[in-house]
Amino acid sequence: MHEDDEALQTRWETRQDRLKALLEEHGAVGLDFRADLSLGRFWWQRPDGRPVVVASTRFLLSYARSDSSILCGWANRSIPASATVPAIEGIGPRVNDCTEEDAWLLAMRIADAVGAHFLYRAPTPQSSAFLALWDVRAAAEGDAPFVPGSPWEHVRKVVEAIASQLEEGRDVSALARGYGHTFAEDHLRRGTSLEAPLRSIGERLAAIAEAPRETQRATLAALAAEVARHEAQ
Repeated sequence: MHEDDEALQTRWETRQDRLKALLEEHGAVGLDFRADLSLGRFWWQRPDGRPVVVASTRFLLSYARSDSSILCGWANRSIPASATVPAIEGIGPRVNDCTEEDAWLLAMRIADAVGAHFLYRAPTPQSSAFLALWDVRAAAEGDAPFVPGSPWEHVRKVVEAIASQLEEGRDVSALARGYGHTFAEDHLRRGTSLEAPLRSIGERLAAIAEAPRETQRATLAALAAEVARHEAQ
């Protein structure tokens, strides 16, 4: 590891220890977390949904285990510009053939550049999202709980982005597999009317990972039409 990386990692380990201490102080260690990037809000909450600790947040980057790659938020066409951070000079939009430790280091560099207070890694079986946090504090009386919104705008943008990359001649297998499993396993909407249609779309998206390009193109078009119908309801 480069000397500058060691100093960066040491500095952020200290900050993450402070975050852990804050969570312990307010009884939030081990609680579930929720994030709404459209609102720029992050919650640690009790099982009944009551917020315990809240923060402001922005998306920094994601690490995909399927192809060991990093995609920065400003280059992720499924993430609204208002939900991420501007491009950082000297940092490319994508890194291939890397490890999750590399993703941590890059997230630390970006967090430094945007003045983040803390970092949070939100893992799924397929990937990890790295979020910047600001103004972490105990929830106050009147702080609204997390309410899972409609997923369809996000799903539409993901499907459109994958279809666009397919038309550019790129291999979309890893994207289709990763996003498909993420949608199929979405835990925020379990037990709601959104669970079944979201799982169905996710399973069909993941299934095209190994399909011929023409099958991928046709399935993506069908999924886009289906998502548009859901979005219009």
